Amino acid sequence: GAPEAAESRSQRVFQMKSLAREFSAYSITPATGDRWELRLQTTPLFQYDAAGPDVLGGAVFTFVTSAGTDPEVMLLIEARNTEQGRRWMFTPARFSDYRADA
Repeated sequence: GAPEAAESRSQRVFQMKSLAREFSAYSITPATGDRWELRLQTTPLFQYDAAGPDVLGGAVFTFVTSAGTDPEVMLLIEARNTEQGRRWMFTPARFSDYRADA
């Protein structure tokens, strides 16, 4: 349901930040099963421009606990040229010793 990736880099950066806000993540404490909502860091940990003819650019966002800035979940959002036009792709990755979901 994401909009088509913008043609200009500055517009894509804006879109990536908006798309990142659509995600949520949480971790679960193994011993107690307590669920902890994680907070999105709106400034990307890493951002890159075109990486070949199909990759227009992307960014890695992190989700952290409310008390700190240690990443628990990472979220890659990337704009790509596809047969259907400029599309957004994403993938979450756990970066924690606790169970985490996005």
